Amino acid sequence: MKPEFNSIHRRKFLRNTALAAVGASAFSILPIFSQANPYTDDDINLIRPLEGYSLQIGILVSMLIWNRASVIRATQGLTQQELDFLVDTQSNTIGALLL
Repeated sequence: MKPEFNSIHRRKFLRNTALAAVGASAFSILPIFSQANPYTDDDINLIRPLEGYSLQIGILVSMLIWNRASVIRATQGLTQQELDFLVDTQSNTIGALLL
């Protein structure tokens, strides 16, 4: 009878290989995200359905695009100390929330 630990290593290898393949394929779609913003700066505040989506999903994507832009605007010039500032022991830092 063969030791059972070989099958465990094989499963680990297969799982890690599958995760690596999924991760590598995710990097191939990253350039698409830079072109995914259909808004110009003039109409970023218009929450509307977007072409290519159903009505409700298009509105949700529109809201998420606005949210992303507002978070980037609010945190763009922050220093490391400002990102790591902790008001009290029960709160989170800005950097932790962004992560």
